[in-house]
Amino acid sequence: MSKRIFITLSFILAVVCYGEYTKDKINNVLSESSAEEILKVVPKANLIDLKTGKVVDLTQVNKAVLVHFWATWCGPCEKELPDIIKYAQKNKTRMHLYLVAVNDKDHVVKKFLKKFKAYEDSFTVLKDNADIHTSKYGTYKLPETYLFKKDGKIVKKFVGPQDWLTSYYQNFVQYLK
Repeated sequence: MSKRIFITLSFILAVVCYGEYTKDKINNVLSESSAEEILKVVPKANLIDLKTGKVVDLTQVNKAVLVHFWATWCGPCEKELPDIIKYAQKNKTRMHLYLVAVNDKDHVVKKFLKKFKAYEDSFTVLKDNADIHTSKYGTYKLPETYLFKKDGKIVKKFVGPQDWLTSYYQNFVQYLK
């Protein structure tokens, strides 16, 4: 009988210790992430225009911008892309879409985007092979999108694929003044 009690008590003690260990681990992660600065303005980051090869600094753009991090190898990104391009086309007088291809080969991106040629005036393709998305924007999942006003202040960050053609997203355009 005492052996059973010892085993039961040992098991309970192990569960309690493991619970305390994971609680401390979670608290450490939460305190680290809350200590990080939340992105409030367009960060200074030089990205390369895929078409021209020139450096683009989004802090120098004099228009509201939608910065969309995506990749051709990302299934949810591929599914979402047509809708975000249509959203940008619909709102091209108020904002410009920057599609930032993350860790992708130039020829693959160009081939993939050929089907959106009719909308090219509403977006610019930039490439990020230097992980600027993680170091400057804090983006770790794809797709992620940031909407910035003309003055560079953030309106909203969208994590994961969105349904850009719904009225919910059209409401954000009013904040771009």
